[in-house]
Amino acid sequence: MSLFGTGRREGILAVVVLTLLAFTVQSPAWITGAKRAGLRPEAADPAHPKAATMGPRDHQAAKREAAVNQTVVLPALGAFGRQLRSGEASLWNPKARFGEPFAVSGAPVYYPGYWPLMLQGGHRFLELVLALHAAIACMGVYRMLRATTLTRYAGFVGGASYGLGFFWLAAGDRLPEAAAAALIPSMLECTWRVRVKRNRDHTVA
Repeated sequence: MSLFGTGRREGILAVVVLTLLAFTVQSPAWITGAKRAGLRPEAADPAHPKAATMGPRDHQAAKREAAVNQTVVLPALGAFGRQLRSGEASLWNPKARFGEPFAVSGAPVYYPGYWPLMLQGGHRFLELVLALHAAIACMGVYRMLRATTLTRYAGFVGGASYGLGFFWLAAGDRLPEAAAAALIPSMLECTWRVRVKRNRDHTVA
């Protein structure tokens, strides 16, 4: 059985390999035990009981994770989750800039893919969430390229280059951009399929 041959099994194998690569790159703790930088909640919240125990090296490590995740998105998602658990649903995000409505905030509280981050201790799921979105990005590009009649080899290389490359790794440091980057390939695939179907129907007519 060839990874880039023909048949459904080869296609499934390509998707499985891309998914495993995505988890290896985005969730290194599962493989090497090394976490992504800046996932400690005390680094994001100065009021955290352990914030005073952080030294200069800890703060420097936290800065390697994009400030948007660490100082805006994760605290806002956590605050929104706490309010939901108390029976309220806040409309205002005090964590972003000088405060702004959640509906236009950089914290995607209404996006189901990030709901695990609103759970108690949700920052611990960040690696898993990023890994899932990297896998979605890889598979999305793979399917998009296959929809354009390119080979499985081209689809595999394209999916790996997109979902495991520098562009997506940089987007992963900003959760709203990570979601958009992960879902855009699937949207392009759907657009392509609709366009091709319309062209065929127009030709037949």
